[in-house]
Amino acid sequence: MGDTVKELPRFFSTEDVRKILKIGNKACLELFHREDFPCERVGKSYRIAEENFNEYFKTRRVHKWKKRRFKYATFKPSNTILYI
Repeated sequence: MGDTVKELPRFFSTEDVRKILKIGNKACLELFHREDFPCERVGKSYRIAEENFNEYFKTRRVHKWKKRRFKYATFKPSNTILYI
């Protein structure tokens, strides 16, 4: 029972996770609803301990997706556009 405020774990809300990961609300909620995501439901909201959050993303690969840029090429006789 010697826990002080400094020793208690810090928890992130869905809004905190959205800001950290720079994702939208829908993607964040999908993450919190995953079975392998170690979060807890508190009332109507979700929370995840900072320690669990860090451990979860240490074991995951994160991809940075590049936006594909297409150039218009030529038109086929069927009026469809080819992308290069």
